[in-house]
Amino acid sequence: RAYGSEFIEVRESERRRDTAGSRINTQIDPRLLALAERMSHNRRLADDRKLFEASEHARRREHLLRRIASMSSVTERKKNKLDWQLYPTYTGESNILFNRSTSMPLARRAQQEIERRCRQPPPRAPPSTDLHRRGIGHLKAGGGGGGGA
Repeated sequence: RAYGSEFIEVRESERRRDTAGSRINTQIDPRLLALAERMSHNRRLADDRKLFEASEHARRREHLLRRIASMSSVTERKKNKLDWQLYPTYTGESNILFNRSTSMPLARRAQQEIERRCRQPPPRAPPSTDLHRRGIGHLKAGGGGGGGA
């Protein structure tokens, strides 16, 4: 034990140092450590989101360009309900403004349509207004048609 007696002072100083604890904290504060982890996590999420948005944008752009290129195809034209060649019933056969077979300008066709409508007689009033003009006395039992007693 002579060998151990030489280090008695060293062991005692180590024991005191351990019991005293460290005066300088070299460890990161747990709150800051959690914050750093959250920041790293959020940074990874933001990078993933940017990658997803970039790839999604490229995919949507390609799809849009493909649809623009195939706009005149029958499949794409069927999606447009205002296409007068595929859906002629929407324009109406009697409507001269949308009659594409005429070679007249639109303003002239509109003028002709207005003149045609002006030549037609006005529509008759519905029968219910006739009753109001004559009065409803003629409907009473025994009434002869003039609001009599």
